[in-house]
Amino acid sequence: MNELDFEPEKMGPPEEPPASVTDLFDPAAALIAMAMAAATAAIASLATARSSGQRANRFAQVGCLLGVGGGFALGCWWLEIWPSWPPAHDRGWFLLVLWPAVVLVEAVNAILSRPRWLGWLLRAGIAASAGPVLLYVSSWSTWQTALILGGLTLGLLVEWFLLTKLVERTSSPAIPVSLTVTALCVGVPMMIGSYFTGGMLGLPLAGTLAGVALATALAPIRVAKSWIGPGTVGLFALVVMGHFSGTLPATWAIILFASPVLGWMGELPWFRDLQAWQRELLRFCFALTPIGAAAWLLTFAVRLPSLPQSLP
Repeated sequence: MNELDFEPEKMGPPEEPPASVTDLFDPAAALIAMAMAAATAAIASLATARSSGQRANRFAQVGCLLGVGGGFALGCWWLEIWPSWPPAHDRGWFLLVLWPAVVLVEAVNAILSRPRWLGWLLRAGIAASAGPVLLYVSSWSTWQTALILGGLTLGLLVEWFLLTKLVERTSSPAIPVSLTVTALCVGVPMMIGSYFTGGMLGLPLAGTLAGVALATALAPIRVAKSWIGPGTVGLFALVVMGHFSGTLPATWAIILFASPVLGWMGELPWFRDLQAWQRELLRFCFALTPIGAAAWLLTFAVRLPSLPQSLP
């Protein structure tokens, strides 16, 4: 291996692709799991938004968080992909360690809303631990490990911060919609390609975020923002598993993970004079265009093994 080649040894036990994906995939069960996750997140978000007055209070934040965390767990349970303890692969470490940790941190932040620096210190701890938790086995050198884990930590924390600030500025449903579409664009190719059960995590995650998007569109007041942490960390884990345990190329993984941040384009000074619906349309276009392009390329990469699995 070239010393500058950062393609690591595959983490965990990704399954070999079956003779036919339909041998393992039950469309009805997948739709039910997504619907259950979406309904749980939407009902909790709407209920707490309606009872929170003009500002999201602690009850609203915790209620939305429980709906998101519970909806995702319910969808995983329905698909029978919830692992047993102790975890033996990256999927297990995500579901049993990382997901409960981020829900707990966001719950603490909701209850102890001040000082804000303490909340971001806890989130930084989650960002720093996410990489080592998911990549619990590696054959990298020390400097490779530091570089890769440092980059993952920085990328997760920056996106978490940017999405949080964006949601504080606007209650646009384009933000959870972009995360929903990204989860599907990462999860489905993983299922078709090299990591079926890892890709299945994208279905309840997408359902949960779709429920938040529905609540955001229907709520008469602003929905609590506590869903951002689990949504961002969930997407991060899916992308990391897709690359390090699957065949998701690094360049496409970065494009997909960063795409939701393009919702900030609608906040640029050049577009402030536009009408509200025009700015909303811009947010959708900016966020979803690179996601669609990456998904289209991934589809070809999965169906045509002769295509390169990495970009220059």
